[in-house]
Amino acid sequence: EKDRVQALEWIFLRNLQITCHKYPSALRGILKKKSENSEQSVEVIVCFLWTPSPHHKITMFEMVCAGLYEIPFRYGWAAMQRLLKSVSLSKHEEQGSKAGQPTSDAREKIDFITLERMVVKPKYQGKGYGSQALREILAATEGDASIIPTSHQRIHLSTQDDRNVTFYRRLGFEVVNESDIVDTETSDPSYYFHNWDMYANVHEVREHLRSK
Repeated sequence: EKDRVQALEWIFLRNLQITCHKYPSALRGILKKKSENSEQSVEVIVCFLWTPSPHHKITMFEMVCAGLYEIPFRYGWAAMQRLLKSVSLSKHEEQGSKAGQPTSDAREKIDFITLERMVVKPKYQGKGYGSQALREILAATEGDASIIPTSHQRIHLSTQDDRNVTFYRRLGFEVVNESDIVDTETSDPSYYFHNWDMYANVHEVREHLRSK
């Protein structure tokens, strides 16, 4: 389990580097001063990635350039297989498997924002900071097309926590697809989680947050 966590941390950092290189303003969040006497002493309360399509797409070439080819040597072939499976899952999410979800065909191409990796520091959870972070970025988008291009009117996210599903539903998100993720290569019973894909209209989320 420790090796798996280390592998995930290593992969996440490489993924973050690629995303921020392609779209420097993708990393968002809320900072708070730890002490009134020190302007530089701050802590991260909320952190998330906010990426307009197609910047969120990471190609295999970009993965190789970022050093992800080292994964099988560092953490074993099973870790590499899981990464490739997650890439495959990401493509499936974009194509959609249910009515109402954006698909890749010419009939229904829709640009969207990907919201991912949202984390609230444990001691600040349940205090409204997650909603505040989204409220601030959506308020800023009304006058800044660089944050949400005018063509991007939907927000997409995936989560493996049912508590997050409840939270996002209150903001106007709808579940458009569910799937079970298992490790079919190694048959590891501990590698299992349920995934929810959710979408929402930018305007509806903005209005939900304004009413809070």
